[in-house]
Amino acid sequence: GCGPDCFLESNTNTQKLSASLAGYIVTSGRIGNTIQLMLPAILLSLLFAIPLGIFSAYRQYSLLDYIINFLAFIGISLPVFWFGIMMVYLFSEVLMIFPAGGVQTPGIYSQGVWAVFLDRLKYAVLPTVVLSIFYTGIWLRYMRSSMLEVLPKDFIRTARAKGLSEPIVILKHAFRNALIPVVTVLALSIPSLFGGAV
Repeated sequence: GCGPDCFLESNTNTQKLSASLAGYIVTSGRIGNTIQLMLPAILLSLLFAIPLGIFSAYRQYSLLDYIINFLAFIGISLPVFWFGIMMVYLFSEVLMIFPAGGVQTPGIYSQGVWAVFLDRLKYAVLPTVVLSIFYTGIWLRYMRSSMLEVLPKDFIRTARAKGLSEPIVILKHAFRNALIPVVTVLALSIPSLFGGAV
């Protein structure tokens, strides 16, 4: 990044932040870009996978359960490189909404920290969504199977017999216990943050 010697006394905090951000982006290289891509993809996938996995397990064998599982299998089965190319063709070539490649617009550093942030966000949307669809299918299946193991347990029946409401039974008792194996598997996927995406 930019050291204290490259700042002027007249620079505002925004200018200093812009210089630091530019220096970080330049020096972080591929590992920085990989983390900036994989971390949002995993977080976004968990944001969708955990609620859908809970709902799918709670409504086991319902129509929505079949639909959610079907979509999860599609997400897992789609080759990421092929799906990425299709998304680039649709949203970059046909609709022209997102850029087709790259990390940022050349010369964007001179426009300030927010311009750099929004510009990099625009470039990150497509690859993040493509990767998150794959991970959503994986985590959804983990969450569903873990919930299905917990729901028939004696302590869940006891909680219902005590008169607790169904949301409390599911979210406070079942979900917290079902999350343990999911967190364990999630911790084993931490190396994916550092490899393969960029």
